Amino acid sequence: MKKIYNSLSLHFVVMSIIIMSNGLIAQESGLSKENINTKISEQMESLNLNENQIKEFKDISKKFGKKLQALRNSDMNRWEKLKEIKNLNNERDKEMKVLLNKEQYKQFKKNQNNNRFKMIREYEKQNNSLLY
Repeated sequence: MKKIYNSLSLHFVVMSIIIMSNGLIAQESGLSKENINTKISEQMESLNLNENQIKEFKDISKKFGKKLQALRNSDMNRWEKLKEIKNLNNERDKEMKVLLNKEQYKQFKKNQNNNRFKMIREYEKQNNSLLY
């Protein structure tokens, strides 16, 4: 069972990297930045954040985005980037867990999963292939 879970986790992370790298490429066009801001706003709204949380949420999101962009521009190979993205996600999740209350964090994780599956489906549509 553990092998299956690890295999599925690795597959999911690999697909996330592929999708994120496509998103980062699109970000250079300038259109994606607007989409990113929209997603962050939607996320903040769904979490019902207070004023202090809003500022901190934006700061964490911005810091994470900058690190992703730097990673995209790095000379690392895909597997190294995969590991680093996983580390960045864990780092961001730890910060969010401190910032958010239990219910908000649960909603945050639910939103993350929903966004990942939406990105996977969009990738599948664009490339006429099924990932899952």
